[in-house]
Amino acid sequence: MISRDRKRCPTHPGEFLRDDILPSMEYSKTQLAKMLGISRRHFDDIVNE
Repeated sequence: MISRDRKRCPTHPGEFLRDDILPSMEYSKTQLAKMLGISRRHFDDIVNE
C-alpha cells in the first residue's frame, strides 16, 4: 500500500498535463483542445492552473 503525505496538496491536473504529458505529445494545444471538445482558452486555463 502506498501512503501519501496528507499535508501535501494534491497535484493539479494542469500541472500534470504541462509537465508530463504535453512535452511528449506531437499535437499542438489547439489540436488537443479540439480533440477534447473544449476551446483553446479553456485548455489553457486548465494547463495554467
